[in-house]
Amino acid sequence: MGETPRSASAPYYLLAYLGEERLCVYAPDSLGAWVGRSLPEAEELRIEAELHRLRRSGRRVAVLEVCLFADGERLCVRVLCVAG
Repeated sequence: MGETPRSASAPYYLLAYLGEERLCVYAPDSLGAWVGRSLPEAEELRIEAELHRLRRSGRRVAVLEVCLFADGERLCVRVLCVAG
């Protein structure tokens, strides 16, 4: 897969899980701390569906790639989905 241009402030990956039946998405900031993030509704629904699928299957983790738009750039990042 080809590399996608990425801004210096864009995370390389996100972490997602269902916390109390609510989707939680975090990204590392420039200091390495985890910060909550909001994504476009379509991507959040896709991630949430993957987390529910993981729970049903008994698997613990999956990786999705989502594409976001920021500052006129298309950014593709990987989301580590962790079932609790």
